[in-house]
Amino acid sequence: VGHYACPQPALPATPSPARNPEVIPWPLLRGSGAAGPASLESASLATLVLLPVERWFLNDETRRLSPQRLVLLDLDGTLLASRGVGRRALEVAFEDLYGWGEATGGLSFGGLTDPLILQAVFTSHGESAERAVDENDRVMARYLEALDGLLAQEPNAVWSLPGVEALLDAVVAHPDCVVGVLTGNVEGGARRKLRAAGLGEAFFEVGAFGDEAPTRNDLLPVALNRANRGRDPWLVAQQVVIVGDTPRDVAVARAHGARVLGVSTGATPHDLLAASEPDVLLRSLESTEAVLAAILD
Repeated sequence: VGHYACPQPALPATPSPARNPEVIPWPLLRGSGAAGPASLESASLATLVLLPVERWFLNDETRRLSPQRLVLLDLDGTLLASRGVGRRALEVAFEDLYGWGEATGGLSFGGLTDPLILQAVFTSHGESAERAVDENDRVMARYLEALDGLLAQEPNAVWSLPGVEALLDAVVAHPDCVVGVLTGNVEGGARRKLRAAGLGEAFFEVGAFGDEAPTRNDLLPVALNRANRGRDPWLVAQQVVIVGDTPRDVAVARAHGARVLGVSTGATPHDLLAASEPDVLLRSLESTEAVLAAILD
């Protein structure tokens, strides 16, 4: 899990740990000694303390003088669309494991992380949120198996939205942009969807995924931490630009002082997305020049 600003020792030269919510890089735990905890694997999300972000903020003048941007893009409804393969794969998992038919019926996924979707389904079936947490790995494993099966059966079930490929080409090529994803999808699901949409993974230098933090708002520090590994000077929250299609994407940016571009290509109606007051509101990502200018503003 990523962190807010706290006194940092030099980052280790070893590769970053596997993306597992139970494995937390030692500098991110308040009170860790110089050698870190004896067992990273024994650390849990419950032991993590997120520290205040004020020291990560730039004032407006500094932001104008610093051109670099960390561009964090949502997946579903922003970069890609699908024939509901994610929801259908979850339905298979719940049916197979618990006998719950149409388990996600009536539940809006927009902007939720996959673990929070699981909690909503469990509580709607009279189970506790605590049991959802306990069962998370089991459900996600079956979900990914089912997703693989559906994508094999329906190779055209996921596609990139208009303008996305051209925009990614432009942003990746721009010297002042670091590109990543910020999504509620668990990492395995996100990577499968990107590959199925023909976007691959080479576009994205960093990622923050739904299985890496308790809430979507907590994912921005995860991405920022990863972007700053080996970087001097560090990027800060006000250099982040979120691109997403739901009010929850706007909320992530507002929680950290970042900018946000709302794009009404997902399930959220344009007027409802406008009511969440993103810094820029777009109907699509098709005008590469206009979107890039908004990102760099």
